[in-house]
Amino acid sequence: LFHGTTDLSILCKDGVVVATDGRATSPDMHIGDEHFDKMRSLDSHSLIAIAGVPGIGLPMAKLIRARLMFEAMDHENIHLPAETKANIIAESVRNNMGLMLVHKLVVHPILATFDLSEPKPCGKVFNIWLDGVAQRCSRHTSCGSGSQTADIVMELMLDIIKKEPDELSLKEAQHLAVLALRYAHKKDAATGEKVFMRTITKEGISLVSEEEINGFTEKIIRGEVVSC
Repeated sequence: LFHGTTDLSILCKDGVVVATDGRATSPDMHIGDEHFDKMRSLDSHSLIAIAGVPGIGLPMAKLIRARLMFEAMDHENIHLPAETKANIIAESVRNNMGLMLVHKLVVHPILATFDLSEPKPCGKVFNIWLDGVAQRCSRHTSCGSGSQTADIVMELMLDIIKKEPDELSLKEAQHLAVLALRYAHKKDAATGEKVFMRTITKEGISLVSEEEINGFTEKIIRGEVVSC
């Protein structure tokens, strides 16, 4: 069984940036895949990023997507609140606790969404902890084996540039995400160098191209930090 590793999400003034590394490893640290995308869309403005066992997490994401579709139909296409989506994911994680405790088949998801149900629509991020608690995060969050390093880098850079998430541009948040994953890769053997990234704004989910990600990587190599 392979495990997915570091995922992260950063709030910004236009929405949310979500990024993951592409490495999947076995418990004995054998690298099974370096180009594994751990994100799955749940609807037009929500996605889930999964750390842990993909064989459990990805089918779970499909079931959550189906349930959200039925919930939307029941609400006559009224936008579901982000908190409702987070609670549905949290329930799925709680239902997996038996497998987690007995067989160590861990699934740790992050929900990133642009909440259209709010009077002022905005990006929201939730970390769904292993016990099924859905925590809304005010700045950024991460999960997986490299998450501690990623969190430290994101928090430190926000302090250095003296900006809150609602002051970050989309490009600045993307730059910060690549920087955090780059350091997670340096410090954590289970975190790969390949980066997958998506943004969620009022227009919906957008894939950040490999060329754009490489551009941020080149800036980091040259020593360019997130703009102040």
